[in-house]
Amino acid sequence: MEQGKCPKCEKDLEYAGGFELEGEQLGYSAFCECGWRGKEWYSLTFIDFTTDDSESKIADLSLTYLSEDVCILCQGNFTVGVDGNELGFCSTCQNKPDFPYDLDAYYIAFANDKTTFKGFDTMSRGLLEPFRK
Repeated sequence: MEQGKCPKCEKDLEYAGGFELEGEQLGYSAFCECGWRGKEWYSLTFIDFTTDDSESKIADLSLTYLSEDVCILCQGNFTVGVDGNELGFCSTCQNKPDFPYDLDAYYIAFANDKTTFKGFDTMSRGLLEPFRK
């Protein structure tokens, strides 16, 4: 078996965005065009501690991950996980009464393998349409 390859047909896997943490193992939800669905598992190993003012490469990676993005609806800047989500919506838009999607229903469906995840592409692929209010 090879990381990132389907265990059934050996084509490249696509990732559904979710993960599961069990002890020191991390499983990413994945699927393949051949129909295989499952998790790709990794073993976690402690590396090091960093502080907010650290010059380490690990700290640099964390800062890179927290980069700004642009909201799909209002075009305002936000940071994923801070004041917006991985689907491309800022918190301001999500908290408006007229926000057009039921994201709680989307995440429940995703957790139950009833829908998929493609980050900001989720909108362009129409994956949120079934969750329109």
